[in-house]
Amino acid sequence: MKHERIEEAKPSMRERIEHGLESVLFASRWLMAPFYLLMVAALAMLLVKFAQESWHIVTHTLAMTESEAVLAVLSLIDITLTGNLLLMVLFAGCETSSRRWTSASTRTGQTGWARSTSPV
Repeated sequence: MKHERIEEAKPSMRERIEHGLESVLFASRWLMAPFYLLMVAALAMLLVKFAQESWHIVTHTLAMTESEAVLAVLSLIDITLTGNLLLMVLFAGCETSSRRWTSASTRTGQTGWARSTSPV
């Protein structure tokens, strides 16, 4: 039984720099974590304001004019759309932050996140 020595090719200087840069960029995603946590808190705040506004509408419905009723409903729609926008930003940010980038030496030459957004 012969033991062949398999030599691993040492990465070139360019590959090491590229890997280091990718590692730093990927690690920097943690700088966004406080923003995402505060957006979750903002979503909870919107829920409280939605409940407060809903209670106000329910208790004052009979005393409202038509214009006040329309404005009250529009305020609920506004809060709902703002909450949906927050969710979209959260999900998009988490999706791009949680994927591990692959080396640029892949077949397509694209990083992992670029490949996942590519239509082909």
